[in-house]
Amino acid sequence: LTNKPDGTHEFVTVIEGVCADGTALNPTIILKAKEFIAEWFKKVKGVPEDILFGWSHNGWTDEKMAQKYLK
Repeated sequence: LTNKPDGTHEFVTVIEGVCADGTALNPTIILKAKEFIAEWFKKVKGVPEDILFGWSHNGWTDEKMAQKYLK
């Protein structure tokens, strides 16, 4: 859930994964956006470097995005 400047809220999708051997995959945050520039999120204060960001028109994940995450 994110707070927007106008005081409303918007949901985001987070993908997390753990392998059978217990290895954790880096989490991915999917944002609702019409365009996405990766540099927007590099070195943002308070955001760990291992978190990945992605985007979709509705902020949800789909099969193609899930496959990309697992690779």
